[in-house]
Amino acid sequence: MTSPSEEQQEWLLNRVHRESNIFPYEVDYFEAHDTGTLVGDPVECKSIKRVLNVNRQRGRPIVVGYVKSNVGHLQHAAGIVSLIKVAYALKHNLIPPTLSVHNLNPRIDMKALNLKIVTQLQQFPAPTYEGQQ
Repeated sequence: MTSPSEEQQEWLLNRVHRESNIFPYEVDYFEAHDTGTLVGDPVECKSIKRVLNVNRQRGRPIVVGYVKSNVGHLQHAAGIVSLIKVAYALKHNLIPPTLSVHNLNPRIDMKALNLKIVTQLQQFPAPTYEGQQ
């Protein structure tokens, strides 16, 4: 048995941003994996916070979506469903709401992590540009 690693998730997020030439603080929306476990979800949320909050403009939360709450866990298809959701959202400039957010993991303090779950249909946040704080 293994458990999720904050260090490995942070390493991957940093690598993706570095190779994409995107500053982590420029990312305002994150489609999370949402393991649905007491251990995995807090690790994922802390990793997102630690990477995407570096040099982030104060008062600008990271908007987070979870497609699994809308369609269930589709096992091996879970990643592609997230990708389809984000592609559709980008095409229409609208982020669909995450359902069933009334049962949040008690080990996750969304406010302290500067994360905000999408609870209603909304447009993407206006972009942040380099040097804008």
